[in-house]
Amino acid sequence: MIVAELERALLARYPKTDTEPWDHVGLSVGDPAAEITGVACALDATEANVRRAQEASANVLLTHHPIYIKAPEAFCPADATRPQCSAALYEAARCGVSIISLHTNLDRSHEARVCLSKLLGAAPVSSLEHVDDPEATGLGALATLNDPCTLRDLATRAATAFGSDPRVWAKLIARAAPSPFWAAPWATSESSPSPRAQMLS
Repeated sequence: MIVAELERALLARYPKTDTEPWDHVGLSVGDPAAEITGVACALDATEANVRRAQEASANVLLTHHPIYIKAPEAFCPADATRPQCSAALYEAARCGVSIISLHTNLDRSHEARVCLSKLLGAAPVSSLEHVDDPEATGLGALATLNDPCTLRDLATRAATAFGSDPRVWAKLIARAAPSPFWAAPWATSESSPSPRAQMLS
């Protein structure tokens, strides 16, 4: 599989038409014709994550957050006067690591909402945008917890599912009250023999 085929498959599943107008999704840097040797997944495309992808023999870094919303003026090594994305883009191009992002198009996905709810032991209801249409794509997630629990329990459940500090999740969930349930955007990776997929924490 080549990079362009992976991007095409991802955008067929999570269409650009579901993306916010200001957002930047899809391939940001890299050779669309390059054969994929491995795929690494991370929340952000930092310079360190680009290097970690290369160390894992992955030449694609799939991220949730775009490496930029507006492209920087220059792609240069790390410098305090330039945005962080400038160095990450430079490093990706130098190392031959393609960066593909799925952001608000993934956030709006019905599939993502259902998967997130199940991971947290909840029954999906709808998006926050379309509370009367459970199947519609939309930002946010309303879900019903299968078992009553405290905010601490819910934060621990989220931290276990996503590998974060429970205190972070407690703040996110508390901020969203009084909704039945709200969670931040999610991302998963499925391992397969070729290409390999890895999560970068």
